[in-house]
Amino acid sequence: MRHPEPDDTSTEASAAAPSGSVGNALRILLMFRDSTAVRVSDVARELGVARSTAHRLLTTLERYRFATQQVRGKAYEAGPALLDMGLHALADLDLRSVARSHLEHLCRMTSESTGLLVLEGRDVVVLDFVPGSHRLRVVERLGDRAPAHSTAAGKAILAALNPNDIRRLYPGESLPASAPRSVHTRRALEEELERIRHDGYALNREESGQGSVGIAAAVVHRIDGVVGAVSLALPTSRLNDDLGADFGAFVVETAHRIGEGLP
Repeated sequence: MRHPEPDDTSTEASAAAPSGSVGNALRILLMFRDSTAVRVSDVARELGVARSTAHRLLTTLERYRFATQQVRGKAYEAGPALLDMGLHALADLDLRSVARSHLEHLCRMTSESTGLLVLEGRDVVVLDFVPGSHRLRVVERLGDRAPAHSTAAGKAILAALNPNDIRRLYPGESLPASAPRSVHTRRALEEELERIRHDGYALNREESGQGSVGIAAAVVHRIDGVVGAVSLALPTSRLNDDLGADFGAFVVETAHRIGEGLP
């Protein structure tokens, strides 16, 4: 997920219009934005498809909870999955908006790259990122994901979970090895999580990519519990034990301030 690389601010983006069944399903979801309920005939007319095709698309959306058929009548309404996604997006927006200034402050203090990551399944995803000021620095991009057990941010979040949740996430003893140095067994992971709980922060020494080191601490909300992690990332060549301890304290303090600032 992360690689030390020189400063490069160029980006490329491309987009293609959705088509086929996926595109039609997305167009139905957009119909819920403008109407509280839609009928099969509405969908068929809007998409220019047969009623049987419109019905099949709606029943597929219903199966995955993106649409719900009314108890009385034949119309469909937006399903609970859409609401869940909206609430999740709002929660991420709050977390990101509160964390941004703290990430920038941590970056100024250390001159290293800082990030905000959240847990999705067994992966961590980059929600925000502030690049360091060194020419040789670790770069991450929004939306990048990596296995939680092989990243500092992921392990910091896992350490804040209930041990039973860890067993549910990793029911088997063997763990996928994303890099030679990453932990390979659940037992080894659980032992490391105990150390993280004691130290207050997690370390990743080339476990998610060669040449990079990560230091992270969990962001804990007073009601919701752990909601993410603050991460500091730098090339392996710049880290020593004394600096690691100092950076660990900085990361812990930053995560604490973010957690306190969440609504």
